[in-house]
Amino acid sequence: MGSSYSFGIRSPSGSMARVDLPALLSSEQKLRQYMSGEEQIRTIAKEAINPPVSSLWQGKWQVVILTVTKPFDGVLIIFWEATRGLAYVLCMPTLSTYCHIRSMHVSKDHRLYTISRLGQDLLVPSMNLPKSSLADLCAHPSLSREVVKSNPLLTDTRKGSPFSPKSLEFFHKKGTCRGMSDWFLYLYFATKDLFSDPEEHLKAVARRMETGATAQATLLQTFDYTDGLSVLDLFRTPICDPNSEKFGTIPYKLFKKDNSEAKDIIHNLPLGAYHLGVAFHAMTFVKSSPTLGYLFDPNQGLIRMRGDLPNKLFQYCLKYKQLNDSPRLKKYAEFIKPYGPEVLNKVNFDLAFSYH
Repeated sequence: MGSSYSFGIRSPSGSMARVDLPALLSSEQKLRQYMSGEEQIRTIAKEAINPPVSSLWQGKWQVVILTVTKPFDGVLIIFWEATRGLAYVLCMPTLSTYCHIRSMHVSKDHRLYTISRLGQDLLVPSMNLPKSSLADLCAHPSLSREVVKSNPLLTDTRKGSPFSPKSLEFFHKKGTCRGMSDWFLYLYFATKDLFSDPEEHLKAVARRMETGATAQATLLQTFDYTDGLSVLDLFRTPICDPNSEKFGTIPYKLFKKDNSEAKDIIHNLPLGAYHLGVAFHAMTFVKSSPTLGYLFDPNQGLIRMRGDLPNKLFQYCLKYKQLNDSPRLKKYAEFIKPYGPEVLNKVNFDLAFSYH
């Protein structure tokens, strides 16, 4: 494949930078710099000082617009798919992938259903898909795992696993939930001290993925699970209790319609941010108080949970069990708390604090 392939990323200023993907993945220094997310941290820092004007998202007009345009979704999907096919025939892979992503954005747009179900507790929507601006990254030819052999951060990615593709792929059609959840946690910790209002902070982080996964989240989905943590300096450890090996794990057998033991596990979680893994899906959970929490679900968005927090979160996870049920699973939900050097040591925070 060589290093002639590159992809472009548009910065908030509007400028376009080309990134040589093989060169990026083979270099520890370049990869750490790129994955520092400096531009996104700059934007979040600005929003800490000057919060964006509330959009129409949760207003009645946005609901009206979604309702009026929904019947035309089928026409849009046909258009994007037809254009995608034509671009493929004309050997225009980036355009073809762009049309495919746009088609997926239309077909998997569940905002109207989500807002009708969650109302004002849906703070920021998201889509478990790449942003349409990442078409050239998603269209990038697959790379041999040997490309990363000289990068000590990606040793497990080079080896792969029995469940991994033979080569490195960059278009994750089944979703990028793991990458989005890890990137959400990284940005959350990296900018936590910039906000006086915790909810506004979470909303600012979630807005980075309102229209889909960022390039960093997409790459994290490509990397092996543990390598992604090494790149971000975002370590994980299961919450432990003296009487239990993995206090933060809800066994499969406890996932029933109403199980007080499972809810007690959620109730007893210390305050903080967690990677929440359920079978075939990853989310982020932030417990702010015994009666207030926030769930970032890449399929839905940032959701505020108030009141009976253990029951609400348990019932939410239970729906995923009903979708992805398998008696072979020994555990179904696991809360993993990140720790490390505040995940800040690789970011030039002069860039962020200059706005504070």
